[in-house]
Amino acid sequence: MRAAVCRYKYRAPALSLLERLFLDDFWALLANRVYPRWLAPNLLTISGGACIAVATVLTLVHSPWLQGNAPAWVYGANAALLLCYQTLDGSDGKQARKTASGSPVGEILDHGLDAYAVGCITTMCTDAFAFGLLSPWPWLVLVGAQSAFFASNLTLIHHGRMRVDSISVIELQMAMGACLCATAAWTPALWLTRLWGVELRVLLGAGTVIAMASSAGTGAWDALCSPSSDTRGAVWRQCASCVAYVVIVGIAFASLVQQPDASSVAVHMLLLMLCSNSCFAEFMARLLLLRLAEWPVHLCWPGLAFLASFAAIVQVRGGGLGASVCAILAAVAALSHAHFFVWAVRSMAAALGVQLFRVKGARSWCRL
Repeated sequence: MRAAVCRYKYRAPALSLLERLFLDDFWALLANRVYPRWLAPNLLTISGGACIAVATVLTLVHSPWLQGNAPAWVYGANAALLLCYQTLDGSDGKQARKTASGSPVGEILDHGLDAYAVGCITTMCTDAFAFGLLSPWPWLVLVGAQSAFFASNLTLIHHGRMRVDSISVIELQMAMGACLCATAAWTPALWLTRLWGVELRVLLGAGTVIAMASSAGTGAWDALCSPSSDTRGAVWRQCASCVAYVVIVGIAFASLVQQPDASSVAVHMLLLMLCSNSCFAEFMARLLLLRLAEWPVHLCWPGLAFLASFAAIVQVRGGGLGASVCAILAAVAALSHAHFFVWAVRSMAAALGVQLFRVKGARSWCRL
């Protein structure tokens, strides 16, 4: 692993529209004028992940079935936490360059947490729009966002530089933050307003899914347009794994919505979201390890096996019968991802001889 990691070279992606306008300068200002010299960039990354975790917990505690039942302050807090996550996620690289602490460890930690955050942010916005877990829209947005994230990282893996469009995830996060603020001010009923006979939330959901599908398609096509036949074969295999994931999630959802007990189905849907998000995040961690350490990626990984087992249980036994087994599978999938992710980060740090939460030359994480 050490030899492969030492061959790694980072190439910064292009800037999106808002980054070019002001965000990139703002993040640089934070690193140069606000963050102390001893602050490790990985601490910023972890703090951003913690913001998303807190927002997700707030949402699930106050509105577990994502039907828009949380108090107004939760949506306002989630908007602030989403902004904090974006700011910390955007400025950690600036801090890494300022402290000369950049390494492949920071990249896998950053992108690995981003992969898990995709599902968490979808959860927050599903509740803000009061879709509920039984609606197909949250699931379309989830797999659309995950597919776009996968395709973007696919270009990083096979071309050495991540594809970023002018309208990218940064702009989408800003729009989500604005929607959360609007929900805090006018309640989720705002999104039931009809425009041209269609609910506003449906129009926004459809627009998001179309944009995500377009981004995923162009990213995958860019990765496939490689002069190497070996690279094209690897891209096809990795795309097949992503498609298999999406199909399994779709089968599980279709099986659950046919069950008559709505309360039991809602529990299973929540477990499915946890299981699928862990499965996807593990897949992305394995792809990142391929990029950074040339670690082989298999078409089937443990998280996908757990997700397939989940889908098989709800297909065969029905939504009201396998709750305990599904809960176990969701928990094991989460633990499987966490174990692999922590192992990957620690192994890369050990191979490079770097401290995860300490800048070069510092005596501790909070002192030079």
